[in-house]
Amino acid sequence: MKKYIFTTAVILTSYLILHTSFSLAAENAPLTKKQNHTIDSLKRVLETTDNKGKAKVYNELAKIYLSFSYEKSYEYAQQALEHAKKYRNKDEEVNAIFTIGNVYNAQFMPDKALSCFQKALEMYQKSGNKMQTAKALNNIGRIYFNTGEYNKAMQYFQKTEKLSRDISYTKGLMYALNNIGVIYENTGEYKKALQYDEDVLALSKKVNDTYFLSLSTFAIGKIYSSLGDYAKAFEYLQEALKIYEQLFAREGDLLNKQGMANVLNMMGEIYFNIGNSNKSLEYHKRALKIYEELNHKEGISSCLNNIGAVYNESGNSHKAMEYFQQALKYAEGIVNKKLIAEILNNIGVTCHALGNYNEALNMHQKSFESAKEAGNKQLMIITLCNIGEDYMMLKNYREGQKYFKQSLELAKAIGDKKNIVNNYERFSILKDKEGNYKEALEYHKLFKIMNDSIYNEESSKKIAEAQFKLENEKKDKEIILNNKKIEILQRDKKIALLKLYIFVSALLLLVIIGLLIYNRQRIKTLKELEIAEKERKIIENELEISVKNLKIKEAQKALMESEITKEREIAEKEKQINETQKELMRAELEHKNEHVMNMGVHIVNKNSILQEIKENIKTVNLALDKNDMEQAIKMLADLSRNITTSMNISKEQEEFNKQMEQINEEFYFKLSKHFPELTDYEKKLSALLKLNLSSKEIASLLNISSSSVDVSRHRLRKKMNIQEKTNFVQFLNQL
Repeated sequence: MKKYIFTTAVILTSYLILHTSFSLAAENAPLTKKQNHTIDSLKRVLETTDNKGKAKVYNELAKIYLSFSYEKSYEYAQQALEHAKKYRNKDEEVNAIFTIGNVYNAQFMPDKALSCFQKALEMYQKSGNKMQTAKALNNIGRIYFNTGEYNKAMQYFQKTEKLSRDISYTKGLMYALNNIGVIYENTGEYKKALQYDEDVLALSKKVNDTYFLSLSTFAIGKIYSSLGDYAKAFEYLQEALKIYEQLFAREGDLLNKQGMANVLNMMGEIYFNIGNSNKSLEYHKRALKIYEELNHKEGISSCLNNIGAVYNESGNSHKAMEYFQQALKYAEGIVNKKLIAEILNNIGVTCHALGNYNEALNMHQKSFESAKEAGNKQLMIITLCNIGEDYMMLKNYREGQKYFKQSLELAKAIGDKKNIVNNYERFSILKDKEGNYKEALEYHKLFKIMNDSIYNEESSKKIAEAQFKLENEKKDKEIILNNKKIEILQRDKKIALLKLYIFVSALLLLVIIGLLIYNRQRIKTLKELEIAEKERKIIENELEISVKNLKIKEAQKALMESEITKEREIAEKEKQINETQKELMRAELEHKNEHVMNMGVHIVNKNSILQEIKENIKTVNLALDKNDMEQAIKMLADLSRNITTSMNISKEQEEFNKQMEQINEEFYFKLSKHFPELTDYEKKLSALLKLNLSSKEIASLLNISSSSVDVSRHRLRKKMNIQEKTNFVQFLNQL
């Protein structure tokens, strides 16, 4: 199989895949003090904001958590979406959809992410928000890029570039230029990629954008590495490392520390490519240490994978396998199917190198499935080709040809020239092994033609330079040889004169050398004095700046402490006001409950009186039947007094019902929410049960029998699915 090749963004034509590029934002990465402060502030705002304004706050929280917790980011974005839809806030609705798309993209769910971004794009275009339209176009391009569909990705990045230029959106323009550069880099068009990255670098310097300054410097270093100019690559990577170190020292942002690890990982790749395994291991282990400090599982997995590749290239396949297995363990703890596919592929390559072709085939098939899940077509091309190679070594040429064909067709579909060339070469070898020399020659010709078309210009230039150098060296040798011949022929005649000339020349040379040494030493001394003076001034300036910065920081600290104190005082006052309001509301509610209870008891008592009147009427009737007029007249007088007392019962019953409706409005709402199938009668019965009234009292209030109340209570408990051992009254009061 082919040599091990490091890659930086997506995989090119290698069989062994080394992973060095991934998102700087890590799941569950620690929050900075500034971010914690912002989150706390937003949560306080959320408590005091009305429902209509909550969507905006939820969206802000979702954006912050996107870099640290996909779960929380998704949760806040969903809450923002619900509030925005409920209160018809289209701006916050589309922002929530956009953030949800970012969460899906970060979790390597390209189909879901694409659906969100396309919906957001449509809404942004409809509302005329051009800046957000540019962002949506860029993100759709990223999805297609991550799935290996470079042509579609390029179309969206170019649309982003045009729109960003039209509206003078510099950051959007830098995103677009950077992404176009990455596509050219991964399709082998390094000069074009370099041009775009240099444009980003120039723009970032112009607007003083440190993020794109570090990003573009790093990208240029990667491209020079791909071009084989490792000296320039190292120059840019060292500059990128310096920027990240300065930013981390100044801001304490852990993303910059992750940037440092990325650069160190790339430097390890360069040392790998020039054959310095020890240095390569040193840099990869330095990067690994940082990723471990940050608990950046994807970075840890990447470094372990790369270290394994170094050991494999050094001939220590068993140790390499240990690192690949560790890398796979970390990768399986994240959602990056692409990285898992790369590691499985490398394990397969190692098995292939050890001659274990069946196990290699198994690993490459698993790698293909992961690549397919990730939607990365370029990675699918590589694993299909590797599967074909495994079958070829197992002498199953029919299956080998089948997978080479699939790999070739997919490479042609996405315009991956390097892997097209690679598959032609594999076909040529397979046909040769089959003994089909005619087809082997045809595929070799296709390989040769396309390979020459890709590398011809660069190769021709190198050959021309080598020939020019060789011809000059030959001419120099001929001149030296002729001079020696002339010297030998004239030696006898001019030996005395030559000695004189040599003596005079040597003397003059010594004098000249002496003068040059004296002059050089004098110039050196003056320069050293000048440098020392400049350094002294620089140190003084730096000291003065440090003192000023210290004073500024102290002033800022004092101001911040003052603001924090004020915020605490305001929060305490708000808390006291809220407590007072709650206490007043509680007292009012208790008063109303007491009033309703009293009214209920009064009505119950009156109902009892009415019942007593009813019984008295029966007694009067009996007295009349017995012709006991004196007893009847006396009982009628008592009956008249009772009736007079109870004349207002209908009015009080109506007032009682009205009061019940008012104090139980929230209780009825909760009942409707949890038990929407309840009738009005059942809600009223629940409210009376909540007051802990007896069945007899409730029967009197509802003008029904006590047994009917018991039956209704039993049905209500069953309808609410409340177990017999549960205290019904307590349950209703806790609802």
